[in-house]
Amino acid sequence: MKRSINLVNLKINKDTIKRISNLKLSTKNLYSIGDWCELSNNFYKGKKRIKSFNFYNWDNLRKKTQDTKVILETYEFFISFLSKRLNKFHNKNYEERFWEIILSRWLMGYIVNLYSRWEIVRKIKLNYKINNLITNTTKDNDFVPENTQHSHWMMQTPENDIWNTWIFNKILQFQHKNRIKKKYIKKIKLNKTIFRDQKFFFKSNVIYLNKRKKIFFYNLALDKKFKFLLMKQNMFLNIFLKKEKVNLNDKIDFNKRDILLKNKETLKNQFYKFILSDLRYSIPKIYVENYSSLEKVYENLNWPKKPDYILTSYGQYYDESFKIYCAKNISKSKLYILQHGYGNFFADKDFYAQQLDKKISDKFLTWGENYKDNSVPFIYPFNDFFLNKRKSKTKKILIILYAFNEKPIHPINGFVNGEEKNLITVKSVESLIKNSRHIIKESFSAKLLSHSMVKSVENSINYKFPKMNFVNSKTPFTKIIHNYNLSVHTFLGTPFFEAMHYGFPCILILNKKMHINFDRDFNDILKKLKNNNICFDNPKKAAEFLNLNNKKIDYWWNSLSVKKIRLKFCNIYCRNINTKKNILKRIFD
Repeated sequence: MKRSINLVNLKINKDTIKRISNLKLSTKNLYSIGDWCELSNNFYKGKKRIKSFNFYNWDNLRKKTQDTKVILETYEFFISFLSKRLNKFHNKNYEERFWEIILSRWLMGYIVNLYSRWEIVRKIKLNYKINNLITNTTKDNDFVPENTQHSHWMMQTPENDIWNTWIFNKILQFQHKNRIKKKYIKKIKLNKTIFRDQKFFFKSNVIYLNKRKKIFFYNLALDKKFKFLLMKQNMFLNIFLKKEKVNLNDKIDFNKRDILLKNKETLKNQFYKFILSDLRYSIPKIYVENYSSLEKVYENLNWPKKPDYILTSYGQYYDESFKIYCAKNISKSKLYILQHGYGNFFADKDFYAQQLDKKISDKFLTWGENYKDNSVPFIYPFNDFFLNKRKSKTKKILIILYAFNEKPIHPINGFVNGEEKNLITVKSVESLIKNSRHIIKESFSAKLLSHSMVKSVENSINYKFPKMNFVNSKTPFTKIIHNYNLSVHTFLGTPFFEAMHYGFPCILILNKKMHINFDRDFNDILKKLKNNNICFDNPKKAAEFLNLNNKKIDYWWNSLSVKKIRLKFCNIYCRNINTKKNILKRIFD
């Protein structure tokens, strides 16, 4: 027999606890839907007002692999469905690839975020009977996004707990066929003013156009010196774009949305049914009410017509004007996408962002020699000014941290839940410091990555180590690393690859729970990194290494075996070549 519970789906604080107590419900049967409902600044203390479920799905490799397949199948179904429906709705006859270039980033992010929550609710339903749902009341209309960026902001910004509450409520009611009794605490409204520049499709930019081959460059992850080199080698023409204001329709036409999404076929898959019902609110306005405005944007662009090649790093993500430009030219032009970050690129088999970039592009240019499918090796595209610039006299050590959103976000890329990731990070730092000699303890500074999402990691480390110096998170890693004798990385992210590429001594503390699905090639090289004390399974071993080698870091780093594996790693993932001359010729010829 299922246990009866009262389920809390909202952000828990002193005010909400007071309001919940006024409902006079049994605290024994009171559960929150997830850990993210209740997090204090010092979450490390582990103090909670009520019990919470921890039904996160992707901390199990088998489950993650199964669900990856489900998500990709769901994506393929709806990209086909929406392509056909949008063609008919807008009286067009575009190929599916046209719509996929425009929709892919939004659609995949949307499906991933929905499915993570769908499975959490399903597990609760299997094991418990929900007597009451304690939540906030919201308006469905508030959650209709303007465009891909707006949708991303609503789903993934940590400050925005309202969308998370709203979508969980919808899933709960759908799976329980609206039989759950709702207890509303208060009425809340989404603050759309936080989302900036939703009325603009693109910002000021510089485009380089090769006169001989008509190569169109847009939003490339290249430093200024590399761009100048490309211009010098290829006689590029500069085109300066001005910020373009577009008149958009603020109204939401649900009659049109119902016509767009009308489906005569009977869907047996319950998740598909839910998506179809939710798309009424979740498909961005730029693809429905404001699509004609998007077409006009393309017509008025002062961009080159019919280029031979289009090259970008991240324009295909959120820039609606660039996406329709690519889609309109895709039958005549080749679309090349340049890798713009590390993270899980080529390290996680299920990293969907990489799969999407490969799918919509003709070639995917990588920063190393690790290439598969339509991937081809390019180069690490940043300035080598930082090579061998370290100040050798320093004895300071920089710890690189990443703070994750506690709510389910991008789980398909192979991580455990956000709170557990943050807890792992905090415990790793604590163990590293506690097991280090006193002189080493005093040398530690810490830096959060600039796009870290929450303050809980910094607050928790400050709670444990009040004297810890935190470097400004907005300062680029490459601009400060030369001031340190060593960098310690608690997460496999871009800074670790940068340190390896530039030859700055570094070590990686890699908890298995943080990455659970590396491909075979990456696992092989990880073993060699561990054998050479560049990578450690736990922070205590890393501390023991520092205790023995802190005074001879250079001797260790410059040893033949360490040099050999570092260069091998760089050749595969972040290669440097002696000359960057004619780099484009090798790609486009």
